[in-house]
Amino acid sequence: MEQAPTNSKLYKIREDIENQSESVLSKEKKTVKDKYFKKINRSLESLTKIVNDFKVLDDLENVASTEKYSHRIYEGVSELLNNVEFPENINLQSTSRFYENLKSKLDALTDSTLSKYIKLLDKKYQKRVKSLDKAYGDVYKQLENLKKYLDEKYKPKSNIEQGLWLIDDIISNIDRLNDLISELQEKTGSLKEKDQDIENEEKELEELENHPLQKEFTELREKYKKLQTDLDIEFSDIKKAIKKYVNKQSKSKDRGDLTVPKEFISDPATSIAKNSSVNSIKGLLTTIKDEITSQEIHIKKDKKESTLKQIDEMLGSKLDEIYDSLHKMYVRRGELEEELKDLNLDMKITKIKEHIEGIKRDKIRIVERELREAENIRESTIKDLETVSELTNQDLEVKVPEIPELH
Repeated sequence: MEQAPTNSKLYKIREDIENQSESVLSKEKKTVKDKYFKKINRSLESLTKIVNDFKVLDDLENVASTEKYSHRIYEGVSELLNNVEFPENINLQSTSRFYENLKSKLDALTDSTLSKYIKLLDKKYQKRVKSLDKAYGDVYKQLENLKKYLDEKYKPKSNIEQGLWLIDDIISNIDRLNDLISELQEKTGSLKEKDQDIENEEKELEELENHPLQKEFTELREKYKKLQTDLDIEFSDIKKAIKKYVNKQSKSKDRGDLTVPKEFISDPATSIAKNSSVNSIKGLLTTIKDEITSQEIHIKKDKKESTLKQIDEMLGSKLDEIYDSLHKMYVRRGELEEELKDLNLDMKITKIKEHIEGIKRDKIRIVERELREAENIRESTIKDLETVSELTNQDLEVKVPEIPELH
């Protein structure tokens, strides 16, 4: 597994980038620490002194409501101040996070405590409230000064630090990727069991599909389908003529039975094959020929001759030849369907296919979560490495672990 050498290399790259960062941003880091953090700390210390004036030393059960409100202000501000931590390692990310955290806590305290209780205090607290407001505002002011410095001075030079943060993410992601690969490999036994189940089912399916009757039926069905397609194309001109005939007859009062022509239009092969003889088809074709000849059915000149020639061929021996071939297939297909129905092969084949698909879904579910996470991590890690290369102008040459093929 690639874990040890890959991470060792990444830690070395991280160390190099960190050294570059310290060199490039040493002045900015020092300014943040010695100027802006100190000013914020002084503002917080001032706020601590002022908020102590709101503390109530007596038993809260025995004091007036305004003193209870005053003490709650003290508790809220004190809790915030006790949880302020300046980052030890100064960089854009840690300093920005410090700014965001402290500002959001100040905003939350204003909304949940100060705005609620200050307005409930009486006039004797007016001077203390004014001092608190000033000190509170000064913390905000120093925070915004820090934010301005970060945006205008620190951030424009901090590209190299972004590479540092990404390296930390990459190291973490490669560790996680290796863990996921191990988990996936541990599940190969379960996958092999599912593969064996699929293999067993497919053998049974093959036996059923190769049953003499099933095999004959499948071959006959495919052959019949091909003839259906071929005849549909071959009789396209005759079908157009019959359509015109059907449209004309449909508007007539004495339209008669149009079942045969409509069946021929829909499926010429079956309309020929299913009847006990071709007399009805011959009668239809004779009628169509007469109406084309008498121009009761209008056909374009370039198609008229070829259509009449094809009808003559059909009325000769061709229709009988087609009928002999198709009718035998049609009848045999029907017989096979009945025999297969008795054997229940179709249902058995369908059930086995459904079962195989179910096993395949189970197989996917075994590794789905780990596989999806591993794929996402690997993709994002490769992109992060490319970004770090651009930010640091280094060719990192770090190999991201491959996800094994699972069978």
